Amino acid sequence: MTDAELEAELQATRAANPGDSHSLYIKEAWLLIALQRQSEGVTVARKAQEVWAVNRAKTSLPYGGMTFWEPWIAEAAVALAEGNWSRARECAQTVLIDFGEEEGAGFLNELALEAQGRLHPDRVLNFGGSAKALAAFDLRAYALERASNPLF
Repeated sequence: MTDAELEAELQATRAANPGDSHSLYIKEAWLLIALQRQSEGVTVARKAQEVWAVNRAKTSLPYGGMTFWEPWIAEAAVALAEGNWSRARECAQTVLIDFGEEEGAGFLNELALEAQGRLHPDRVLNFGGSAKALAAFDLRAYALERASNPLF
C-alpha cells in the first residue's frame, strides 16, 4: 500500500469517526504509525484508550479487563522500533497483566527482552520472540496488519 493510499484511508477513517469510536481512533493510530508519524499515532492511540474508558463507564459489562489493549500494543511497537526496550516492555506488560495470553503484547514483550539479552529460552509461554524476529521487525508492516484488524 502506498503512502497516498494510506493517507486516503486515514482521511476516510477520520471522517467516519463521530468522536466516540475507540475502534476508529485506534485504526487511525495504526495508520499514522504506518505513515511513520509515530508520535501522532501514539497520541491518537491514547485518545482511543480515553474514549474506550468513557464508553465502558456508560455500560455495565460483567466481563472484560480494565484496559483497552490495542493502544498499549501500539505504543510498545513504536518503542520497540525506536530502540526503547524498557518502554516497549512496560507497555506490553501493561496488557499482559490484564490478560497474560494476549499474543501481540506477548510477542512485543519477547522482542524487547531479546533486545535486552534477557529472553529465556525455556519460558512457559512462547509468543515467537527471537533474535531473528527482532531483526525482521518492520513497524510499518506490523502497523498495517494491526490497522486491518476488525476486532477492536
